[in-house]
Amino acid sequence: SRRRVSDVDSRPDQNSGAYIFRPTVPNQKLVLATPKSASIQQNEQFAEIQTTFEESWIKQVVRLVKDKPYVDVEFTIGPIPIADGIGKEIVTRWDTSISSGDLFYTDSNARKFMKRKRSYRPTWELEEFEPVAGNYYPVNAGIYIEDDAASMAILVDRSEGGSSLESGSVELMVHRRTLADDARGVGEPINETDIGMTPYPPYGRAKRLGDGIVIKGVHRILFGKRNAGASLARSQMDEMFSSPLVFASSEPVDFSLDNDDDNNNNDKVVHSSALLSSLPKNVMLITLAKIESDTILLRLGHQYAEGEDD
Repeated sequence: SRRRVSDVDSRPDQNSGAYIFRPTVPNQKLVLATPKSASIQQNEQFAEIQTTFEESWIKQVVRLVKDKPYVDVEFTIGPIPIADGIGKEIVTRWDTSISSGDLFYTDSNARKFMKRKRSYRPTWELEEFEPVAGNYYPVNAGIYIEDDAASMAILVDRSEGGSSLESGSVELMVHRRTLADDARGVGEPINETDIGMTPYPPYGRAKRLGDGIVIKGVHRILFGKRNAGASLARSQMDEMFSSPLVFASSEPVDFSLDNDDDNNNNDKVVHSSALLSSLPKNVMLITLAKIESDTILLRLGHQYAEGEDD
């Protein structure tokens, strides 16, 4: 069978908004940000490149840490300017020499990786009207491309839309600010501000207050051997999703494992473990919960799906 998008979705006046991603024209090309300056900081443990752009609301930090197999790219974006009356959707793109063709892979809710083929649907013959928007997919944990020589995986710290619109290329949408409603029920554009908004009618005019929001996020990039994209992504997905939370306090620690007050040392490091040794690197702790007074629920999971590890 042959299918086409509905008349509502293919209409030329369809706005991009909360439920719809729609470039101004179907094959719209990216407008590239212009680098302005870069500074490098490094020592024996890390190297960091801080880049500013002519667009002062975009900043980027590339960070490499000793003995880590990845590169972290931290981005700070906003407030997105709208004085020109035009909404904007901000995309980060990586171009490589990987011959991925029209194939790329995105995760399904951080579990199974789904094979994506550009401008193709596996269960019907696609009549395509939106070659950009129609090839974007949810990326909850990671996206990767690969060929018979190399692989690249990119992990995200929040859900984003992503695609590979050209061979060897991966892009992720990191921020949006629109000025028109997409007519899907929300009744307002994606114009979030840092103060909020006035009440809705009949009590107010639903006017946005303050500046557009500023977002900060991280993409973790890994490169590896041929046809190893899934293995690369899996190796860091859990660490990316559940990164350690670091707390600091000027107050003394108010507990002790020793009942002898004379031997109470609040400066010592206190820790305990129910394990005699560490879990294997491919095994992750999914659940450790007390469900009854004498019952604990323990769930372990294999970090890799079938065929994804060596």
